[in-house]
Amino acid sequence: MTTELRWVPVSERMPADEQRVGLKMLEGGGQTFYTMGWHTGDRWVLPENPHPEGEGVAWVALLTFTRPHCGEQTEHPQALAFDRLMMSRASCRHCGKEFLIVDDVPITQSEYQKRNSSR
Repeated sequence: MTTELRWVPVSERMPADEQRVGLKMLEGGGQTFYTMGWHTGDRWVLPENPHPEGEGVAWVALLTFTRPHCGEQTEHPQALAFDRLMMSRASCRHCGKEFLIVDDVPITQSEYQKRNSSR
């Protein structure tokens, strides 16, 4: 994960249609919350949104990792909160298998066990 995250104000530029992004949203009551979603047409689609309404304030491209099981790309939204992922768990949206991210590198559980047994 070497990409520097830059929050882009929606007043400056919108993401490409249907590009999954991290979002900074503002609720009607003035509270800020963060979620994932995409913009399509003239509205935000927020599948994991716990809030009924909100206005998009800024967005950031989600960091992607190559999944060790199938080689497909996946986002890991929790990575937005950290400069580096020392240890994290993620699930592959393509094959459904779980994998680890250790020191910003996605690996399988067995690769992790082999790596640590040699120490």
